[in-house]
Amino acid sequence: MELMSRGNAAVRSAQQEQRALQITLQGLDAAHRVPLCATSFFIMAADLDRQLAGAEATTHALQAESLSVGRRPLTDATCLSQQVERKKKKRGN
Repeated sequence: MELMSRGNAAVRSAQQEQRALQITLQGLDAAHRVPLCATSFFIMAADLDRQLAGAEATTHALQAESLSVGRRPLTDATCLSQQVERKKKKRGN
């Protein structure tokens, strides 16, 4: 019985310490929190606009490259010669 009461006391003590640490942590979190002002908001919005413009430019460049690669077999001499060889092999078999 005495062992159980010591265990309960240890648990209660640990719980109290945990609560105290949580309160301290909340206080530290509130002290280090930076308020978001209108200037910060506009800076963040401008940064997002720049990132969006960069992403759009990259998307357009990749789309153009994709079209170029898709057309390559029709214009690339190596691709054309390989197609001719493949057709010859098919006819031979």
